[in-house]
Amino acid sequence: RQRCAALADVLAARVAPVEADLAVECGQEIGLRKALGAQRGDIVGMVLQEAFLLTSVAGWAGLVAGIGLVEAARRWVPDSDYLRDPDVDLASVLVAVFALVLTGLAAGLVPALQAAAVPPVVALQDE
Repeated sequence: RQRCAALADVLAARVAPVEADLAVECGQEIGLRKALGAQRGDIVGMVLQEAFLLTSVAGWAGLVAGIGLVEAARRWVPDSDYLRDPDVDLASVLVAVFALVLTGLAAGLVPALQAAAVPPVVALQDE
């Protein structure tokens, strides 16, 4: 359980600033969508979809890279008392990817709500 808490802390520290930057960079797009009639839920949904996509792709890329490193270690690192027959526990990997996606969505929620609260006139101004 301590590992999961530590993993969640690391993920939140890495993902939250990225999500906040995405919401800020899309300010004019969000303003245009609101000016054309998008509701608050539409804007929040848009930002959360980006958060989901970003964290899902990053999670699966990390999964593939991690499995590749374990397989490389299995083939090329000689056996020792410290490292003997490395293995990937699929359940742990899936929990980690799920935690990453949930953390990404949670980190994207605050910027999404903030972006949705900005009036269209303000969001459309030059940054």
